[in-house]
Amino acid sequence: NGRKSQGVFAAFNFDHPDGFQGRSMSVSDIAVIEAEDGTTSAHFCDTIGFQQVEFDTEAAHPLKEAITVVILEPGKMARVGTIEATLAGMQNFVGGYIEACYPFEEEVCIVCNEEGKINGLPLNRAIYAEDDVGKRPEEKQVLDIIAGPCFICDCSGENFGNLTDEQARKYMEMFQYPEMFFRIDGEIKAIPFRPEKEQER
Repeated sequence: NGRKSQGVFAAFNFDHPDGFQGRSMSVSDIAVIEAEDGTTSAHFCDTIGFQQVEFDTEAAHPLKEAITVVILEPGKMARVGTIEATLAGMQNFVGGYIEACYPFEEEVCIVCNEEGKINGLPLNRAIYAEDDVGKRPEEKQVLDIIAGPCFICDCSGENFGNLTDEQARKYMEMFQYPEMFFRIDGEIKAIPFRPEKEQER
C-alpha cells in the first residue's frame, strides 16, 4: 500500500536502519516488498509515488561489491585500487556526500566530496580541458579543483563501474603526480610535484 511504499522510500533516503549500505532511492528505481504472508510485489518509483508493476527479480543484476578505479589523494601519487561499490563505502572514502563530475569526453567520471571545498579539505588535483593534456603546467587553464580524496571510475551504466585496463593507464598518467596550487597574476595555477616516500603511503 501507499503507506508501506512511503516507508520504504524513507528507509532508503532518510531513516537508514542500522547496517544500511545501499544507495538512495530515486525515480525509476523498483522496490520489491515482502508481505507478512511471504508474498512479494514490485513497485516502480515515479515522480508522484509508486506504481505496482510486474518484475522478474531473478533477471536483476546484483550490485558489484567493489569496483576498480584510479584513486587520487592530496599529496600522494595516483594509484589503481578498489572502492566498495555501495553508497556508504563511497561516502566513507571521500569523507562525506559524494558528487560526480564529468570533465572527460568518454563516459568516465570523477567522484569526490560534494562539500570538499566548503569544508576546507586539502586541495587534491586540478581539472583541465582535455586539449590542455600534455602542455606545460603554466600553459594549462584550470577549470576546477578537487578538494579531498576522490576516485575516477566508469559511469557508462546505471551504477559506477570498473575502469578498463586502458582507461586506468590513461588516467594514472594524466593525474600521476599530486599538485601544489598558487595564484599568479590573478589566475590559479597548479604545479605537479613528486612527494616524499613517506607521503606516498
